[in-house]
Amino acid sequence: MSVTISLHVLPAVIAFITGMVVSIMFFLIFSLLLKYPNVKAKEALNLGLFCLGSSIYVLGQVLLNDNTNACFAIFWHRTEHAGLLLVITSYIAFTYSYVSRKRDLYII
Repeated sequence: MSVTISLHVLPAVIAFITGMVVSIMFFLIFSLLLKYPNVKAKEALNLGLFCLGSSIYVLGQVLLNDNTNACFAIFWHRTEHAGLLLVITSYIAFTYSYVSRKRDLYII
């Protein structure tokens, strides 16, 4: 069994690793902010999920184009959709928490 990886997959892998590092950073911020109850902890969690979903989507998008096997294509297509759903839900949740926090600051 030989595995061949074309060179256009390398930027996707680098983007995936960068997204995972940023996701870990936001999850660490979230875990540190859990000690001190704050609204910013929700924002850090949502940004971490957003970065995680976008890195999964990027990796799926590029690896979907570099396939010869139907099962491989179906797997990455479904993984790409899961990442996209994670991006959409975390973006909406982040926007809601950020706008509500800003609104509370302006009301006071």
